[in-house]
Amino acid sequence: MSIDGGVSQAVIGESCDPSANHLVRFSDQNPCTTAKKKLVLKNMSNVPLPFKWKIMKPCMKETENDKNRQESQAIDKHSVYSISPSSGKFQPDASFEFEVTSSPIEVDDFHSVAHLVLEKVPVLNSTGNIPQEEDVTSMKVEFKMSSKPFQIMVDPPLLLIPGKRLVGKMYKFRIKIKNNSVSKTWYEWEKSPVIDIQPKSGYLDIDQEESMELNLCGTQAGNFASTVKCHGPFVRVENADIDFGLVRFSCSAVQTITITNLSEVAAVWCLKEALPYNLINIDKGYKEMPSEFQFSPQNGELGAFQKVDVRVVFTPLTCRRVRSVLQCDVLGNPPSYIRATAEVQNPEICILSSNVVLEEVYVDVPVVKEIVLENKTLLSSNISWKQCLGEDSQFCSVKFQPSSCTIGPRERKIFTVSFTGSREGPLNNIVAVCEAQGMEKFIYLSFSGTVRGLEVTFRTETVHTEDQIDIPKEVDENQLSLNYGKTGLGETPKALVILTNKTAIATKFNVAVEYFCAARTPTPPTEGSGKRNIRGNSILARSPNIADPLSKTPTKAQADFCRSLLRDGRGAAFVCRPSCGELLPFQERIIEVTAYTDMWGEYSDHLICKVDGLQDKLIPIFLNVKGCPLNFQMSKEISPVVRFGSHVSGAPPVERVLRVNNTSPCDIRLDWEVYNIDEDDDQLIDLIIDIGDPHPKIIQGNEVVPARQDSGVPLITIDVRQHIGRLENVPFSIKQSQQIVPARKHSDLKVVFNPYSSMKCDVWCSSFSLGFISLDNI
Repeated sequence: MSIDGGVSQAVIGESCDPSANHLVRFSDQNPCTTAKKKLVLKNMSNVPLPFKWKIMKPCMKETENDKNRQESQAIDKHSVYSISPSSGKFQPDASFEFEVTSSPIEVDDFHSVAHLVLEKVPVLNSTGNIPQEEDVTSMKVEFKMSSKPFQIMVDPPLLLIPGKRLVGKMYKFRIKIKNNSVSKTWYEWEKSPVIDIQPKSGYLDIDQEESMELNLCGTQAGNFASTVKCHGPFVRVENADIDFGLVRFSCSAVQTITITNLSEVAAVWCLKEALPYNLINIDKGYKEMPSEFQFSPQNGELGAFQKVDVRVVFTPLTCRRVRSVLQCDVLGNPPSYIRATAEVQNPEICILSSNVVLEEVYVDVPVVKEIVLENKTLLSSNISWKQCLGEDSQFCSVKFQPSSCTIGPRERKIFTVSFTGSREGPLNNIVAVCEAQGMEKFIYLSFSGTVRGLEVTFRTETVHTEDQIDIPKEVDENQLSLNYGKTGLGETPKALVILTNKTAIATKFNVAVEYFCAARTPTPPTEGSGKRNIRGNSILARSPNIADPLSKTPTKAQADFCRSLLRDGRGAAFVCRPSCGELLPFQERIIEVTAYTDMWGEYSDHLICKVDGLQDKLIPIFLNVKGCPLNFQMSKEISPVVRFGSHVSGAPPVERVLRVNNTSPCDIRLDWEVYNIDEDDDQLIDLIIDIGDPHPKIIQGNEVVPARQDSGVPLITIDVRQHIGRLENVPFSIKQSQQIVPARKHSDLKVVFNPYSSMKCDVWCSSFSLGFISLDNI
C-alpha cells in the first residue's frame, strides 16, 4: 500500500485501533473544507478479487477473538471520510488507485477505520475439508484528522482617533487583515452608518495579508465608539452522504439534504453534481451528460442562522452501481461535497428449467408438472403467464397455477403447470410465455414429448377348451374368438373377454352380440330371491314359501330366467355381464359372456365390442349344442318305463298315454320305432339299407318327397350299427308312429299293448321304442 504523504506512526500514549494495519493522518482542516489523498493498492495474487470498503468506528479494546472484535465494531454512519470507488474488483497482479476524501463539517477530532473486505473468498470450514465462500477483511486503514476554526486577524484590532473631527467630513485610515487559517476563506465587513471599509468582501488565501481603507464620517456631534465585525459565511451541510438504496430502473428515489447557515452573514449557495461524475466519454472526449439528480430548490440565499431542506430526486438512466458526488458551492466558502450512492437494478427472473419433458401424455388427460421461477435481485416483480405460442399450440391447453403473482426479493416461486393435449403425435414448438414486470425480455418455457391416444387390448378365455369346435377356414386362426366347444342343451357355458386399458385415458365401452342376443335385459336370480321373511335354519330358508304364489325355488327361478332370455325363438342367446360401463385409466375389465340354449345345433355369431374413440372390435363366437329338447312329463331326467302289468292271452289291447314336452322354439317331428328284446338274440350288428328318406314326412297318409329328390333319382343310404333289438310292432306298438310336437308345447304319445292270442304259457314281453327327431319344416 502507498498513499500521498506516507503512512504515519502512532506516538506514545495515542489512542489507536490495535487491529489497524496502517495509520494515515490528514492535515488540519477548517470546517466545510475538503482534503484528498491518493491511495494505491496492489493485488499480489494471480486471481481477480472482488472487494468493498466499509468505514467503521475504531475499536480501542484488545480482544483475543477476531469474531468478538467484529461484533463490537459498528459502521460509522457520520464519518467524514469516504473512499472512491467504494467497491470493485482487483485485477490479477495489478495496482488499483483510490481517492480518500476528508470533509469535516464542524470543529472536532475525527477518527475512523476503513476495512477492505474481499468478497466470496474460499475458506475451509471447521473440519478442514469443504471450502466455503465468505467475506474476509484483508486490510484495515486508520484515518485521523483535526478540524480547526477559521482564524482571521485584524491589524490594528483597535483604532484610536485622538482629537476632534468635523461632522460630515470623511477621514481615511489604513488597516490590515490576515488569514491565519489552514484553508482559503471568505470575508465580508458588516454595514455601519458611520464606518465604511473598502474592499467590503473578498477571498483570503492561507497566510495572505491584505491592506484596507477605513473611511470614517461622523453624522452627529459627540463622542463616537463603534465595533465593526468582519464575517465570513459559515455554511454546514448536515449530510455527509446520501444513500438512495436499491432503485428500480425507470423509477425515482428521493432523499433530503439539509444546508444550515451557522454565521450571521447571508450565504448564497448552489447545489449540483460534481465533475467528473456527470461526464461521459464520447469519441475519446468528454461531454456533460444530463444529470440523474434533480434538486428542489437548486440554489438560493440563506439568511443568518437559517437552514433549508433540499429535495434530491434521483432518476437513473441505466442499470448500474451509482457512486457519485454532489457539490455545494457557497459564495465566499470553498465547496462542500456530499457522497451519493445507489444500486440501480431491473428485476431478473429466471426459470430453473426452461423445458418440460412430458414422458407420458395422453389425449385429453391433464399432466401436472412443477416449475420454479427464481428472482435473482432484491426487487419484487409481478409476473403473469400468457398464451402459448408455436405451430402446435392450438392442439393443447396449458394452465398455470397461479397464473399471475408477485415474486419477492430472492424468492423462489413454484408454479403448477397443467398440460392437456388434444391431438396425437409429437409436440412441435410449443412455448409458454411469461411476462415479468420490469424485464425487457420474456421468459419462455417449452414443452417436449409425444401425445399418445387411447389403446385398449382385447383377450379372450374359455372355461372348457378340450371340445372346441374347429374354426372355419374363413376365420384367421390368430384372430380372437369365443369358442365354447361342444356343450349340452340347457347348459350355461361361460367365456371371458378381457379389456385392458393401456393408457391414462378414461373411456366407455359397450359389448353386444350381433344376432343371438337376449330377449330382454337380463336380471339373473340371486340366491336370496326365494326368501321372503323366512326365519329359521338354512334348510328352511331354501324352501319356497307355499303360501306365497310368487315364491320360487332357485331351480325354478333359474329356469324361468332362461326361458325369458330365449323367448324370441332363436335357440340360443349370449348374455354379457357387464354389457357396458366405464374403462378407467390402466384398468382391466373382465366381461363374462354366458351362453343360454334351448335348441341343438351349431351356432356362430360375432361379439361387437365398442370402445369410445376406437373402431369396433368383432370377436367371432362358436357354439355346438348337443342334446334333445324333448322330455316326458312323467320323467324328465331319464327315459320312463311303462309297465302294462299281466294280461290274459287274447285280451283286448291296452293303451297308455305319455305326454311329450317340447322346450325348443321349433316344431319337432318324432318318428317312432319299436324294438323287441329277445333273450336268445345273439346278433351283433344290423345292416340297414334305406331307399329315399328313412323317415319321410307323411301328411294325410301320403309321403311328402323333399324338393331335392324331385330329380327322380332315389337316395340310397346304408347304415351299419350295433344290434339293439328286433324291429316289430307286436305286441307293443305306437298308435301314431309319426307325430309333431309343437314348439314350447306338448303332444300325447299313445303306446298300445296287444296281448298274444294263442299263447299256452306265460310270456314276458319286453320292448323299447326309439323316437327319431327332426325339424318339421325340413
